[in-house]
Amino acid sequence: MHKFANDIIPEIDKFSEKIREELTEEMKEKIRSIPDDKRTEILINVYAKCGAITIFNKLEQICVYIEADLADESLLYTPMHGLICEFIDEYEVLLKRLKQKNVPYRNLTAVVRKWKVNEKNDEIDKKIRQLEKSRPEL
Repeated sequence: MHKFANDIIPEIDKFSEKIREELTEEMKEKIRSIPDDKRTEILINVYAKCGAITIFNKLEQICVYIEADLADESLLYTPMHGLICEFIDEYEVLLKRLKQKNVPYRNLTAVVRKWKVNEKNDEIDKKIRQLEKSRPEL
């Protein structure tokens, strides 16, 4: 948890700032008119240049501990799952490219897959609780 709070979160903040500098609103507007394959290549290069690969590597390290049961996943899930899943979703195009280049990120992929299922189950449980509260009494 210490590594996540003191290393990865600040790294993601720096990365986000670099992305905002590289992909200004004007640049985003220009990119929208480019064919999908070229737009994808541009985004992959910008994400890589701004440091996404370093973040993927650090997240993979944490996920190795989770998958090897060396870290208590139940303690890490609540504070980490939202940020990690959001980051992976946002920069998935680069992650997919890296996987094509035989950089598997197996542990990161496994943890994110599990956590997305947990998120969905949490949403369903919340809806069930809301429906139960709204059920009329006999």
